[in-house]
Parts: sequence; C-alpha cells; structure tokens
Amino acid sequence: SGDEELAKKAGIPVNVLRAFRLIESGPLGPSALRFEPHLWARKLGTDPPKGFTRNDKVVYSKVSSETNKTAFVAAYNVNATVAVKSTSFGLYQVLGEHGIRAYGSAQKFWSAFQKNPTQASDNMVVAWFKKNPRAVKAANNLDFTKLALAYNGKQQAKHYYDALIAEAYLEAERVYGS
Repeated sequence: SGDEELAKKAGIPVNVLRAFRLIESGPLGPSALRFEPHLWARKLGTDPPKGFTRNDKVVYSKVSSETNKTAFVAAYNVNATVAVKSTSFGLYQVLGEHGIRAYGSAQKFWSAFQKNPTQASDNMVVAWFKKNPRAVKAANNLDFTKLALAYNGKQQAKHYYDALIAEAYLEAERVYGS
C-alpha cells in the first residue's frame, strides 16, 4: 500500500509511520495546520501579526485563534518563509522548514499543500526523517523515547509523547498487523 512505500522512503517501520499519523492529525486530516507563535517570535524577535499571548518569561499561545489557519495566513502575508517555518502541517504535523526543503521555497510548498495536503504531508515526513538519522534509528529499534525526543524535543516527557507513540504503534499493529 501507499503506507509501506512511504515508510520505506522514510526508512522506518510502516506502523511507526501510522502511529505518527494517528497521534498528529487524528480526525483533522491532511489539511491540519498549527501556527506556532512562539517559533515566529523566536525567529523574528517580534510578535506575530495577529493575537498573541505572552508572560514575562515565556512566549506561547493559549487560544486557537492564535494558532489556526487564519493566524497562519496573516503571518504568511507578512513573511511567508518565517510563517511556514513556524507552522506544523498535515498528517504528521511536521514543521514547515521540511516542506520548504521538499519543495524549494515557502511559496511552492504552501501552494502544493493547498493543492494536495496528503502528498505534501508525505513529502514532509520523508524529508524530516531523511534529515534525522537518529530518529530513523530510534524508529527501527522501536525506541519510542528517543524517537519522541527527536520529533517533539525535550518537552516530550512532560506530555508523555513517547507513551502516546508506543500506544499508537500497538494500535496500528492491531489494526494492520505487523
């Protein structure tokens, strides 16, 4: 199936790929996106153009209107490249820098994502794994803690992301077989 071919391109077990998809987009599907205002602020040192929440120590988003497609489009209209790099896209919620890597520019990626979000999602997840050989190794060893660290960073433990991946992996095995 398409999953096996995609997993092969990414260099990971097919049910690890399916686990990411189960966790990351769930019912939202391939056109899911989440603008990350804290990444915009980190990259540009300024607040995004629409709604923004901050406290004295941390820049972060609290409400969906700051992270939805409308917020992304507002940011894109100010700085397309930074907006794309500051957004997680698609079935696997991969950061846009990997879409830029796969398509050559923020504009080409965004156009491709709007036209075919499933294909763009697939291209992004492959680009992400190709850039992260430690994650490929962790995926092949079914080391969900190291894989979660690579995918979601140090905060993964706080959100039990490794446990979520492990659970989704077992669900994929149950549904699809090994």
